[in-house]
Amino acid sequence: MADSKDGEKEEKENKETNARQAHDGYKNENSLEKLQIITEEYLNGWKRAKADYQNLKKETERKQKEAVDFALAAHMIKLLPVNENLRQALDHLPEEIKESQWAKGLTYIKKQLEDVFSDIGLNRVPALGEQFDPNIHEAVSHEAREGVDAGRIFEEVQEGYTLHGVTLVPAKVKVAK
Repeated sequence: MADSKDGEKEEKENKETNARQAHDGYKNENSLEKLQIITEEYLNGWKRAKADYQNLKKETERKQKEAVDFALAAHMIKLLPVNENLRQALDHLPEEIKESQWAKGLTYIKKQLEDVFSDIGLNRVPALGEQFDPNIHEAVSHEAREGVDAGRIFEEVQEGYTLHGVTLVPAKVKVAK
């Protein structure tokens, strides 16, 4: 009888051990699932933080570029009248000095200034012979012109400029009716 009691006791202990192991296995499985969920949450949080950082970096770079462009535009607006005055002076040179070294030097200086403008993204607005575009042209008059289609520019009164494709100063023009 002792053997059967010992056998029953041993069997009961085995069942309890198996139950504990099954429960621990369930706890371990459950813990593994929880860890996987937590790990996934951390990974997703890290990905969001990385994306937020990249967006912030792009936004900061865009704002810095805008600030530089704004400062550049402010300086260009101050230089454009100088360029315009030089152009007008060259257009009104007396015939007797147009071929002089002095006049050629002024023409060279104007060309240098235009090259600097071009290098920094400042470009002339096309005007003469173009179709009038209120985004880049300012009409100072509308006149009937023989041989010129309505809406075409037949005279440029003052040069216009764009900075990186944005109109800085519209070209002042005369437009055919």
